[in-house]
Amino acid sequence: MKVSIVLLTVLVVAVFEANAAQFLEPNAKSPTQPNKCLSSGYNLHLKINKFYKMPSTCGRMYCDKTYTITYHTCASFSTDENVKIVEDLSLPYPDCCPRPVFEEESSTEE
Repeated sequence: MKVSIVLLTVLVVAVFEANAAQFLEPNAKSPTQPNKCLSSGYNLHLKINKFYKMPSTCGRMYCDKTYTITYHTCASFSTDENVKIVEDLSLPYPDCCPRPVFEEESSTEE
């Protein structure tokens, strides 16, 4: 039973890590600050070639030299009642992403 739980944990984590989301905001050149992008969703100015933590969520933003912002966010997934979802927004991306944690089955044998 423990071997199957460990194997299932590895499988879920591997699938979870492979399914992170990414989306682009092209033409994000700031009209007021030279050589910076303006994130329309967060109203933040970003320096070129630097990663930024996304406010209030687990993710990061990156402005490239073409003034395109790439947003990296966590995958979404569902679980059954034996799996607890934990996250820590104080950690950098992707360590802050929600992760499945299998709760130990309580043993009634003594």
